[in-house]
Amino acid sequence: MRFNKPRGHKDKGAQSLKWSYQSIAKLGGFTDTKPTGIASWTAVWEGWSTLQSHVVGYLVAKDMIADD
Repeated sequence: MRFNKPRGHKDKGAQSLKWSYQSIAKLGGFTDTKPTGIASWTAVWEGWSTLQSHVVGYLVAKDMIADD
């Protein structure tokens, strides 16, 4: 999985709320087949759960590296 900045970002500061919302929804399987930009609550919650799993994995790996 690739985590990156949106196109044209070039260190302009924090991303927008819309970008954050759609990025979390994409983690939950949102594909925006109808170009409305509105994700279902299921996709948002699944994405949030996936994001939390990634954060936990990162923190565990960071802790394991620090213990060496």
